[in-house]
Amino acid sequence: MLQSSRNNPENRLARQEHPTTKAEDRMQNSPEARQEMNWTYATDDIAVQEGHMAQAYPLGVNIVLTRVGGTVFAVSGKCAHMACPLSMGRLDGYTIICPCHDWRFDVRTGRFLDAPELGLSTYPTKLEDGKLFISFDGKELA
Repeated sequence: MLQSSRNNPENRLARQEHPTTKAEDRMQNSPEARQEMNWTYATDDIAVQEGHMAQAYPLGVNIVLTRVGGTVFAVSGKCAHMACPLSMGRLDGYTIICPCHDWRFDVRTGRFLDAPELGLSTYPTKLEDGKLFISFDGKELA
């Protein structure tokens, strides 16, 4: 009898976050690491209003920017399921909901809420002189 991949203990372990992941995230977001990143202009700060989404194409990459609790988040603009445009979806708190099949993603982590092993690419953001920048460092550009 086949086990569901969701209930398979090996898959549950693979989905758990490793302590080093959080430590690496803290190191990557440290002021020193952020200064060394390469930053690309995405849009003007005013284009991303609190509780809303804005689409941008820095370096031709489809990105959705959101502002929640005063913090700007950047994620891939295409749903991990069928590449539907997430900018046409809706934002509910920290959750982007895909317009095609209601897949839900956390803008802070990019994780698909119903299967955390799936998700969207996320990108660090920086505000400087009224302009929003994102970093593609360490990311493959599609």
